[in-house]
Amino acid sequence: RPKLLVQPIPLEAGSTVYDYTFDKAGLSWTLWTDTIPKLDIPPTAQFSDIIIPTKDSARYTFLLDNALQHHQPLLMVGPTGTGKSVYIGRHLVGGLPRDKWTPVFITFSARTTANMTQEQVDGRLDKRKKGVYGPPI
Repeated sequence: RPKLLVQPIPLEAGSTVYDYTFDKAGLSWTLWTDTIPKLDIPPTAQFSDIIIPTKDSARYTFLLDNALQHHQPLLMVGPTGTGKSVYIGRHLVGGLPRDKWTPVFITFSARTTANMTQEQVDGRLDKRKKGVYGPPI
């Protein structure tokens, strides 16, 4: 009978299972907050450019990165103003190799129609032949 090699999640006061990630190398549970690198804010940084990492941003970036690496679609949902677009934009622009990825941002609002979305997508692609589109060369 196999033995459990991993300790249960050490739920500290007020924490939940969602506050932890599994560290494969150490075979242990780690708080998401412990995975956040130290933040150095340059003195010349504009206030609007400062993004403070949180356990939520660590989770979202992890999920986004894994979905991209494994070519899986990902839909991020949540209330307005929680940083979804910022996390995705920051990761797509600064966290992916430029030789392999070209980010394209499509924004939606309550007034966005299907035709407007189609125009945004088509406008960023090159037409190869009738009905065949591809990324810009």
